[in-house]
Amino acid sequence: MKTKSNAHTYISTYISHLLMTIISLLLMVSCSTPQTKNNDFSLTDTVDINQEHYWKMEGRLSVRLSDGSAEKINMIWIQSGERLKLDFSGTFGLGTHIIRVNPDGSASIESSKVNESAESLPSLWEQFSPLPLPIEAFSYWIKGEAQPDTIITVKTATSEPKTTSFEQFGWQIIMSKYTDRKTYNMPNKIKLSDGTQSATVFIENWTFY
Repeated sequence: MKTKSNAHTYISTYISHLLMTIISLLLMVSCSTPQTKNNDFSLTDTVDINQEHYWKMEGRLSVRLSDGSAEKINMIWIQSGERLKLDFSGTFGLGTHIIRVNPDGSASIESSKVNESAESLPSLWEQFSPLPLPIEAFSYWIKGEAQPDTIITVKTATSEPKTTSFEQFGWQIIMSKYTDRKTYNMPNKIKLSDGTQSATVFIENWTFY
């Protein structure tokens, strides 16, 4: 009887240790955060921001290029469904100019010095902007989001004060100075850098229609 009791105690102890080991491993797995992932989550804690198709953002863009030159740009971004209007002033010698994107994706630029069109906004941006931003991703970054359905590398996320940092398309994005706008918690300051050039977006006002 004593031998059977000892065996029972040994088995119970073994099972307890085994369960504790399994639980510890599960906790380690659940607490670990993968650094690279497909962007199927929302950085602003709500995916609804990307369902807003009528809005206006007003702000400033401070740019430093790889040759050391710098520029401060006033920017108004108006999204009206599939139509887009970008109003820039003080932009790399072009003065005030307007970029428009049509429902078919074609884009045009108008200013006192240039009047051109292209098959898409990225093509137009690559042709006329000295800052090689991935402009389609930039339209998500200013809303406090990463571009969906692409790979990002999450760096940090803190709550007090709230900051978010990630990498996408070779650019590091740091978002801070969050404030509530409509039902969204959105950044007012966004730092962008690809290692050789950088830009800082200061968002002054959002309007949702």
